[in-house]
Amino acid sequence: MNRLKRYSLWICILLFIVGFAARLIPTHLSPLPFNIDGFPLARISEIMISTGSIPDPANYVGLLGYNMKLPVFSLLLAQFSLVLGIEPLYLMPYFCALVGSLAVIFIYVLTRELTNNDLAALGAGLFAALSGLFVYVTTAAMKQLLAIVLLCFIFYTYSRRRDWRYRLVMIFPLGLLPFTHHLTSLMALLTLSFALAGTAFRRSEHHVRSWKELLLDLITGPGILMI
Repeated sequence: MNRLKRYSLWICILLFIVGFAARLIPTHLSPLPFNIDGFPLARISEIMISTGSIPDPANYVGLLGYNMKLPVFSLLLAQFSLVLGIEPLYLMPYFCALVGSLAVIFIYVLTRELTNNDLAALGAGLFAALSGLFVYVTTAAMKQLLAIVLLCFIFYTYSRRRDWRYRLVMIFPLGLLPFTHHLTSLMALLTLSFALAGTAFRRSEHHVRSWKELLLDLITGPGILMI
């Protein structure tokens, strides 16, 4: 296991490549988004590029108006489209594969942090990279894809919140999550709340040592989502 720890960076790269390759399989069938949810999201990105601003949902109806209420996914896609010079509709499958593969890395490092077992972390990473349902959720063109990646990253930074640098980094994705996907935000709120309650009463290396620390965890964790 010490040998695995020395090669953790290479393991992350390998897991990312495997996950990215698995999520590119749909592009062999069609260059268009994997599912129909991607078409309105790509159209919103095109509107952002043409207008140079985030459109007002009140000016649109149907799927466009609904998806504009949570613009983070389309905004990020538009930025990638501008940088790479590829139309959002045809960039979408590769964008989703890239973003979804990041969740594989976060799951690997999170498992390694929680279990301190490199073999278990490798198994979790491979499972996330290749397991059918998770591959679908982190391949399909939908707002939930980005939200799940943010959720995995939040859980990892929360597990290392003793370091103030990780706590500061955690605040940004927590504030961004409600503008990405509502249901995933609720999942994050419930999970962090239960995790905080558990560490407050259970003796472990993650145990909350004082009321001041408990209050800090509450404000910089579930508190941000409740605001």
